[in-house]
Amino acid sequence: MDYEFSNDEKSVIRADAQAKPRGTYRTTCPACSQTRKNKRAQCLSVTVYPERVVMKCQHCEKSGATFLHEKAFIPPELEKPKFQALKTLDVGLTEAGIEFLTQRAISLRTAQVFSVASSTAYFRELGRDGPAIALPYMVGGKVHGHKVRCILQKDMICDRALSSLFGIQNIDLGESEDIIITEGEFDAMAFYEAEVLNAVSVPNGSSSFSRSNDDGTAKAQLGFLWEHKEIIDKAKRILIATDTDEAGDKLAEELARRIGKHRCWRVKYPEACKDANDVLMKYTDGKQRLRKAVEEAEIWPVEGLYEAQKYFIDVIDLYENGFGEKVTTGLAAIDGIFSVAPGLLTVVTGIPGNGKSTFVDQIMVNLARSKDYVSAICSFENPPAVHIGKLAAMLAQKHFFDTTEYGDKLTRKELDAILPYIHRHFKFVHRDDGKKADLAWVVESIKTAVFRWGVQIVVVDPYNYIARPAKMENETQWIDEMLTEMRLLAQLYGLHIFFVAHPTKMQMNSDGSHQMPKGYSISGSAAWFSKPDFGLTVHREQNGDVTIANWKTRYDWLGKVGEAKIFYDAATHAYYSDNFEVSPTWE
Repeated sequence: MDYEFSNDEKSVIRADAQAKPRGTYRTTCPACSQTRKNKRAQCLSVTVYPERVVMKCQHCEKSGATFLHEKAFIPPELEKPKFQALKTLDVGLTEAGIEFLTQRAISLRTAQVFSVASSTAYFRELGRDGPAIALPYMVGGKVHGHKVRCILQKDMICDRALSSLFGIQNIDLGESEDIIITEGEFDAMAFYEAEVLNAVSVPNGSSSFSRSNDDGTAKAQLGFLWEHKEIIDKAKRILIATDTDEAGDKLAEELARRIGKHRCWRVKYPEACKDANDVLMKYTDGKQRLRKAVEEAEIWPVEGLYEAQKYFIDVIDLYENGFGEKVTTGLAAIDGIFSVAPGLLTVVTGIPGNGKSTFVDQIMVNLARSKDYVSAICSFENPPAVHIGKLAAMLAQKHFFDTTEYGDKLTRKELDAILPYIHRHFKFVHRDDGKKADLAWVVESIKTAVFRWGVQIVVVDPYNYIARPAKMENETQWIDEMLTEMRLLAQLYGLHIFFVAHPTKMQMNSDGSHQMPKGYSISGSAAWFSKPDFGLTVHREQNGDVTIANWKTRYDWLGKVGEAKIFYDAATHAYYSDNFEVSPTWE
């Protein structure tokens, strides 16, 4: 049974809802009321929001949602559109639509292959309904949404959130083992015009990886790569053909990072052209130029030998901008000895109970707040629900559980407001089958988190819960190989990985206090000191002060060996810098 209201049924409900105030009311159901004995039975529940209507029938169980005011009209079946232009009825395009595509150097044949159709839609910039073309996005061979392009001016709308790649239905790896990912629908069609197969487009151009709204709904879908992971994994090469501007370069870098740079090639356009469609429109031999650009695509350097000149641009960038993006932790006192950058491994140690895990949590929270970073947490000592509670307490600077300590407890209303924020910025790598995690599982889970959510920060806490292979009897060798693999993972995917490790050499001072542990205090291998890019210790003094010690720095422009004082307030669950300026609360 189809439990979704049809477009006609939604139109009836929407027309009735437009005359109603905001809120929920009951009315007859256009799907089932006329078939019942009591035709006036008000079995349909309708909730009117400022811009949309949500409906559900308690009898036939049909449900759905629609805009309060009709935003766009898309032909329900692109194969059989109802248009007056009989001349082009078979392909679903009006003469105006065909002329618009012709001006973009897109032929009728290509439009038919991509199921492009004419449409009418309301455009905000135009201020009225206007003629348009509808660009379908497919999932599982079926249309699940459209991008609608006005043919009178550059204006676009979507009839729903798009979470797939445009043109994915045309992929045929039997004809070509490559997949070309472009920044726009017309670019994908331009490659097809040039007889280059398997060209697709991201759904929202350079903003395809933007974050979510405050209520958790997507501004731009993040799952369009994940939706087609199986077919992307089967391709021999992924050719990234985004625009030749700053936004296009950032999109290309993020696509390559998520897919894996070792599988990616970059397509370069002629100097005077921004994108593939631009090449087709500017040059009479544009098709040949596009084919040549694909043939001369450059591989992202991952392994092998290269001449030094290949890296001169990177050297100049390193000279002018430093080693990647240096990001401060949000704790001013430690900015001089430690900062976060992609592609690095940081080992964090400290006496149990001194707050090393909480310190890492504070850094993740600060980076989510200041840089919109997404973190993947592989915490073996804290179940996800408990860890989320700790993060909520840190964000609100209030207690999550009942306690006799000074300070307020987080209210349920505050918790409900914070949870969507945690959902967007924190992902969990958690094994719930009772088995001990091995390194291969942890690494593969992190790779998937990068591909699916684009995480930038990874936390593994603590390392000794990772099962050592039975064949690996030598603990020193095992730790060395584990840290090597994690560091290579950080470099390959542009991650900053925090690896939490407990010390075992717990030496005491004459007054009964413990000495501060460092890299060589962690049991098993000297690799704890030699392998990481940074080594940090979180050490709580008897007076409550916390010392952050940097005992290993590989890159001096990101930090230096030394110590800094901060303070942890158990009442607000927040770390203070030495100037006693508390970290800002979540808003």
